[in-house]
Amino acid sequence: MKIGQVSEITGLTTKTIRFYEERQIISPPKRTINGYRFYTDEHVRELSFISNARKAGFSLDECQYLLSLEKDTHRRSESVRQFASDKLLDVQNQIEALKKVEKRLAEWIKACPGNEQSYCPIINKLKKGG
Repeated sequence: MKIGQVSEITGLTTKTIRFYEERQIISPPKRTINGYRFYTDEHVRELSFISNARKAGFSLDECQYLLSLEKDTHRRSESVRQFASDKLLDVQNQIEALKKVEKRLAEWIKACPGNEQSYCPIINKLKKGG
């Protein structure tokens, strides 16, 4: 099938599909005599897998690793579980850091009079490093 069809099926843009191919995240499609890429159901499966992994918060490198695990018939579920657990810990740490940022911004906004004067505690905090 052509890239447009794959795009419709997977919901990924043709640009994204080509990018994944260039980064060798998916297996390279064969080319027709005219030079067009020819994608198979396997490519659709790979792309759907990557799309789902991206929606779960995995980076492209992590997606590539997960795809290799998916293809490994000798993989152990404990490896996949540990990988996902490590990702969860990363996400929890990011959430904690974002909560601190949220609190700081809320405090700054509350301290700012928001009037027509030039004085602004937000600017002062940024000058001093927070």
